[in-house]
Amino acid sequence: MEDVERRLGTWSALGGPGQDSAWAEFRVADLAANVRAYAARGDVARVAVLWRRHAGLRRDVAGAVQGFPLDTDSAALAAWLRAEVLPALQPAQWPAVVAWIELRARALEAHLQRPADALQLVALLDHPAQPAPALTPQQLVDTPRSSARLGNAVPECVFLRQQLADIAHLRSAHGLALTLDAHAQLSYSAIATALLDRVVAPELLSAAYAEHFAPYARRHALDCAELVHAYCIAAMDASVGGTWEPRVLALLACLHADMSGAQPTAARTGHARALGAVALEAMRRSAIPWSPGVDEAAQKALEVLDRFGSDDEVAVLAREAREQLRLMRLKRMLRAHGLGDAHISDTRMAGAVLQWLARRPGADVMRDVLQLVDAYHHLSRTAAYVLRLQAL
Repeated sequence: MEDVERRLGTWSALGGPGQDSAWAEFRVADLAANVRAYAARGDVARVAVLWRRHAGLRRDVAGAVQGFPLDTDSAALAAWLRAEVLPALQPAQWPAVVAWIELRARALEAHLQRPADALQLVALLDHPAQPAPALTPQQLVDTPRSSARLGNAVPECVFLRQQLADIAHLRSAHGLALTLDAHAQLSYSAIATALLDRVVAPELLSAAYAEHFAPYARRHALDCAELVHAYCIAAMDASVGGTWEPRVLALLACLHADMSGAQPTAARTGHARALGAVALEAMRRSAIPWSPGVDEAAQKALEVLDRFGSDDEVAVLAREAREQLRLMRLKRMLRAHGLGDAHISDTRMAGAVLQWLARRPGADVMRDVLQLVDAYHHLSRTAAYVLRLQAL
C-alpha cells in the first residue's frame, strides 16, 4: 500500500491526474524503464522527480544519467546532478559517474562545439554540492557520501577542466575556436602566437596585440616580450626578401608602447632586452637603403636601451645596435656614391675608397668623407682634408 501511495504522489508530480488508463499502467510499471525513457527524451525534470521520490532507483545511477542525449539542457542537467545525484552517490558508484561526466564533456565539445556546457559539467567535480556536517566515526561507516570523497575525483578531470575553460575563454573573449584535440596539441605560447598569426593585415596587429595577444599571455603568466621576440625572428626567417618588415615593425611599435614611461624593474629589463634584440635583428636584415619605419624603430629601441642601460645585457645590445646603425649609414652613403657592392668589412679597401671619394664633386662630399674616416681607425681626418684640398 505504501508503494502505491508513493507512486500516486509521483504520478501527480509528473502531471498524470485525469488519465486513468495511464495511471493503471504506471502503478505497475518498471520505474527504472520510465527513468530511461524520460532520459532518452532529455526530460531532466521528470527524471529528477522519479530519482527524488524512489530511493531504489539510486542504485542504478548509470540508468538515470547515461541516456540523456547530447542536446539536453546542460544547465538543468548540471543543476540536478549537483543538487541530488552527486550527494547521494555511494563509493562504488563514484568512478562510473566521473567517467560519464568526462566522456559527456568531451562529446559536447567535439560534436556540438559547446565548450561552455562541457565546462559546466566538469566543474561539478570541483566542489561538493553541500558540505557534509560533522559526523561521528560510526556515521562515517554507516552512511558514506560522495561529498567527503569528491576531492579524490578532481585530479581525474583537472586537466580537462583547464582545457575546456581555456577553449571557452578563447571562443568568447578572442573569437578563436579550437577543438579539444587541437588545444591538446598546442602550448599556451603557441595559442598566444596564433592570435597574432591569424591577423593578415600588419596594420591590424596593434589592435590584435592589445586586445587578444597580451591579455591571453597575461592570463597564463607568459612573457609577452619574449613571445614577440620569438615570433619576429621566426617571421624573418620564414620570409622571402623584406616581406617580414611591416609585421615586425608593427610588433616593435607594440613593444615600445608597453615601455612608455616604464621604470627599470626586473620584468621591464627583460622586456627591454627582447625589444632591443628584435630591433637589432631587423636592422641587420634590412635592405639598404632601409625604410623610414626601420629607422624610426631603431631610434626608439635605442632610447629604451639607453634608459635601461644599467643592465649589462641591455648595455651590450645598445652598443651593438649603435654599431649596426653606423654600418648601415656607411653602406647607405657608399651606395649613394655608386659603391653599393663595397665590402665595408675589408679594411684594406678603405684607403682606396677614401682617395676616390675625396675627389668626388659635390658640396656634401666632405661630410661623407669624414663619415668614412670615422668608420676605420687607421684612416686620418688630416689626410682626408689634404686629399679633399688637393681635389679642389
